[in-house]
Amino acid sequence: RQQTRTIHDENGDITVLTTSSSLLAKVGIAASPTDFGLPDLLAAGMSADEQNALLKQLVESQLFVYKDGRRVPIVMIEPMTRFVSDLFYERTQQAILWKPRGGGGSLAAAILIWLMMVYRGKSFIDMAGSGEQAKRVYEYTTQFWYCVPGVAEALLDGDPLLSETRLKNGVTLSCVPASEKAARGKHTAGFVADESCQEDARVGRVLQAAVQGALSEPNFTIVLLSTFHVPFGFFQEAWDQAVERGYTQYKWNVYDCMQPCTVGLDEATGDDPQALGYCRRECPLTEVVEDRDADGRVTGEHFTGCDGRARTSGGHLSCDGALKAKMLNSGTGVWEVEHECQRPTTSGMVYDPVKVQDAVVPIVDLARPSGTVRRALGIDWGRHAVAVLAERQAAHVAIVEGCVLESQPMSEVVAYAVRLRERYGHFRVYADAENQYGNLDLSNAGFEVVPVPFGQRKEAGIENVARFLNHGRLRIADEGDLKLVIRQMLRLRRNDLGKVVKVDDHGPDALMCAMLHFQFADEFDSAIDELYTGGERRRVTDRLLEACIHDYPLVVGAGASMGVSAGSPDFYVVVSALPAAEGRRAMFVGRARSFDELDALRAKYKVRYSVIEAQADPHRVDAWSRSPSLGLVLRAVYLGDGLSRPQVDFGQRVVTVDRTYLLDAAHAEIEAGRWWLMEGAAAIDDGEFFAQMKAPKRERDLSSGQLRYRWSETGALDHYRHAHAYDYLAAVVARRHQVSVGEF
Repeated sequence: RQQTRTIHDENGDITVLTTSSSLLAKVGIAASPTDFGLPDLLAAGMSADEQNALLKQLVESQLFVYKDGRRVPIVMIEPMTRFVSDLFYERTQQAILWKPRGGGGSLAAAILIWLMMVYRGKSFIDMAGSGEQAKRVYEYTTQFWYCVPGVAEALLDGDPLLSETRLKNGVTLSCVPASEKAARGKHTAGFVADESCQEDARVGRVLQAAVQGALSEPNFTIVLLSTFHVPFGFFQEAWDQAVERGYTQYKWNVYDCMQPCTVGLDEATGDDPQALGYCRRECPLTEVVEDRDADGRVTGEHFTGCDGRARTSGGHLSCDGALKAKMLNSGTGVWEVEHECQRPTTSGMVYDPVKVQDAVVPIVDLARPSGTVRRALGIDWGRHAVAVLAERQAAHVAIVEGCVLESQPMSEVVAYAVRLRERYGHFRVYADAENQYGNLDLSNAGFEVVPVPFGQRKEAGIENVARFLNHGRLRIADEGDLKLVIRQMLRLRRNDLGKVVKVDDHGPDALMCAMLHFQFADEFDSAIDELYTGGERRRVTDRLLEACIHDYPLVVGAGASMGVSAGSPDFYVVVSALPAAEGRRAMFVGRARSFDELDALRAKYKVRYSVIEAQADPHRVDAWSRSPSLGLVLRAVYLGDGLSRPQVDFGQRVVTVDRTYLLDAAHAEIEAGRWWLMEGAAAIDDGEFFAQMKAPKRERDLSSGQLRYRWSETGALDHYRHAHAYDYLAAVVARRHQVSVGEF
């Protein structure tokens, strides 16, 4: 039975709440919390839910704080209870809390510290970004000592001070601002970094040093908590790398902290028992946001903000208080960042951190496609070389694998690419153009390498990645070395001149290179196609290509034409039967590795006329074109005058034609459905055929001072488009000249 008892010691008489057992031998040394009427939080046999409930009951029934002269009871919301309980019951030793302003984060830290000191005898250092912030936890814990009668007198060794609160059993609490002196001082097993999201990088370095000190102690407890109001720094790195650094993440926002809201509940119905219709129609804390597809068209809407969460919340903040805070901070971004706990952004960030986080998914949730899959490997060379593999999936492009090769020779990068090829098959490599020797090694290993000159293509590449992120079309596996790539994307920023800061950018650069293979406008046809329909602006689309697909036998009659565009190391080839009444029929679309393979295709399909890109090994092409046994070969030379129709010099075996004229004519053939494609054409070359056919676009050009239209040049992304154009040109030559092979 509990009773009060007066204890006499050398410091005088004190009255404590006690049990029938004597406290004479316990006071200040081994007194149990139960001796003061507190529950036994450490009793054996309780489940986690029972522990949480008991801890919550203790805090809400025994502890309180004074604010503006009023005694204010403590209300523990569910995430706060879980945060404190997980640490107190040692389910986790390291925690990081993203809290809202006024959301009780510092109060939760004070509750944890007090319980740890009283029940577990663990000393703590509370280190904050400033002296004023350090006072918060101190003021809370100081009040807690006097909430339970007899505790302060029995346990405290002197007055509780900001610099040190000491118990008679030697347990201490120090609440100090972040400083090198404090970080180098005495280490304790318990460490709390309050308001650890600071713009001053020096504070972050001090806090990191203090964390290392706590880690050196046995049975440590480390807590980082803050409002996330600075987009990068100590807190951002700890949050983004929480798993790797051993932290358990906790987060709550203003809506979790609100008192239960009953406004509008009189409109509740059986179908809407929480009256969410009222919330979405009338409540200023709920906002409607339009959903848009990849082309900006409205496809629906969703609701953000409270959206009825306060119907079932159990916090301390009144609805009026939340409304006033929102109105006070309207237009400043403070409400969204410091109250709703949205991730902060800055105009200096290259990628929106929120969009990057949304793109990150566990590897187990990333369904890997089978069958036809287009892939590309991006490489950024350097001492911290990074390789990133991207693949086209059903509704998005996914970054599925990556490797950081720190201080490794170029041969290791090539070996990694070879291992990927053994697992996945063919893919193109987009690599930083600065390392010519590394790119040569990749080419010698049999890869088709596209050098990426960052000075010319980096900004366009960044814009392409940003489009994928902004439209939710990019997925990044949260796995292995890709975690580093993700962290670097979250930190990548521009300086005051708008230039990308060259610090920790190898991962984002490698990803940008890989994504050059997947141009956003080409991957997701829809409303953008309308810009290229019925006018001077044109492009090949999925719809046009799919309309060309027919079921027909791959049988050549009178002969065939061939178009060849030279890549590295492959030739891209299109072979079509010479025109029938309904149009030309494709016999073969794919790659050839050598001139011998080209000859084999010419023999198989009885090719009478071939047109090949003039820049492809001109000496060998010239020698090849003069072989009379397998038909006529012409080298194509593009002109840029916007006028020239095909002109053939049979003596030189050259055909000249304006580039825009030929691509216009080849596009018209597809648009009119006069070029047939075999079934399964969309899967040719793992989908690369369709992708390259769509790459060039017919755009306005005013560079000459006059309005003209030109087809965009996309380098390695359009070989099949040109192969088809050359094949079309070969058929035109055959039709116009009706030249027999024997004449050559």
